[in-house]
Amino acid sequence: MNLATHARTYNYFALTAAILNPKFSVEDAINKFSPATEKHKVDNSTTIEMMRLKQTMTYKEIGCIYGIRADAVYNRIRRYKGGLANG
Repeated sequence: MNLATHARTYNYFALTAAILNPKFSVEDAINKFSPATEKHKVDNSTTIEMMRLKQTMTYKEIGCIYGIRADAVYNRIRRYKGGLANG
């Protein structure tokens, strides 16, 4: 099987889960069934945007936008603010 076939299979799993479980949003289902993505470096502009969004959103909501966990959002913002204070 090639990569596109695997991705399609994950999409079918996600769609089925979202249909059968009303508490499961499509985004939640896709996140649950898609394979883990490799880590990528986030630039400062993304972190600044996360800080701006934090004024009106929760860490979890921001994490859903960027496809990361809430604690990752918190730690990125904390490290960025710490870097500003130290340098």
